[in-house]
Amino acid sequence: MNISIIEFSVENFKLFKERITFSMLARKSKNTFNSNGEKLLKTSLIYGANASGKSTLLEAFGLLKKKSSLLYKPFALFSERYKSVFCEIVFSMGEKIFKYNFSFLENGIIAENLFEILVSGKEKKYFTKGKQGVKIFVDFENNANIIKQINILQFY
Repeated sequence: MNISIIEFSVENFKLFKERITFSMLARKSKNTFNSNGEKLLKTSLIYGANASGKSTLLEAFGLLKKKSSLLYKPFALFSERYKSVFCEIVFSMGEKIFKYNFSFLENGIIAENLFEILVSGKEKKYFTKGKQGVKIFVDFENNANIIKQINILQFY
């Protein structure tokens, strides 16, 4: 099953105060492939001046992998203390497109969501998780393995 990144966004992380998005959506390029009706770039690169955020963006990508030991480094000059860091990835898997996001503070993840993006553009909820607990929707109700994976994450 092929998995392709469509977009990745991060907000309130290190030098990124506002939400920034890294997109693999193609405009004018021959270096593309089709994935679920989306024209995506086969390759991409990140370039820019020194101290422009290249390494920070790559570090933000790493947050998706290290969710059990997240490094809470909010935007340093933000006047609102204790605002959460937000990460979101849109990806295609098989014939479907999904959007997964989470936000966290120093003490752990405070919200987590998974949606399928339907052809109509509407979002179909798979699960939401917050301080009130996990809300699992019809598609996951009988999948104990997925529920187990969701509950591994710590909330404060």
